[in-house]
Amino acid sequence: MFCIIEAMDAILLHSPSAQSVLLRKRVSREILFKYLHNNGVPMNPTDKGTMVRKILQMWECVPYEEVILSIIDLQ
Repeated sequence: MFCIIEAMDAILLHSPSAQSVLLRKRVSREILFKYLHNNGVPMNPTDKGTMVRKILQMWECVPYEEVILSIIDLQ
């Protein structure tokens, strides 16, 4: 688990924004929807941009460590 956290830290450190990471091709709509669902955010599967905005709004209220742990739980 520690290796995953280090990898995520490195990706975020060298990315211009969290939004740019979430909008990458490797981060599919299905992954974003699953993340929102697992965090109790009611949402219909919609376009990727809308889901990314919802996740970013959610992250504004959550400490960084909790965000990382909730992402790791998806795996």
